[in-house]
Amino acid sequence: MSINCPKCKVSMKPFTFEADLVIDRCDICHGTWMDKGELGRTAGDTHDFIDHEKAMSGPKTSLQCPKCPPGYHLHEVSYAPGTKLIVEVCKTCEGVFLDSRELRQIHDILRKHRIGVRKKHSI
Repeated sequence: MSINCPKCKVSMKPFTFEADLVIDRCDICHGTWMDKGELGRTAGDTHDFIDHEKAMSGPKTSLQCPKCPPGYHLHEVSYAPGTKLIVEVCKTCEGVFLDSRELRQIHDILRKHRIGVRKKHSI
């Protein structure tokens, strides 16, 4: 089933990220929609966010969730504590919309987070 980009309102196209992971990408703005759990899988993790509770709180945007019924909006949330990266998430289906370069930023944040966790445990 095709979904529309929350920003451009055009049909997003399936993009094979890995052999068993297909995400939706907009040809116009290069934004990416990921269903719950897919963001974590792209980074080799089981969770989409470092701090799930904080990720589910944030102001409502004018962007509609492409998966939920009309009237369900995405919310701006900080991806991780201590970062300035803001992503849009649906509080109902927990899908995530990323702007064109945000996936790379998220992978960098997660890599640094894992290094910090390993250092804490090795002390």
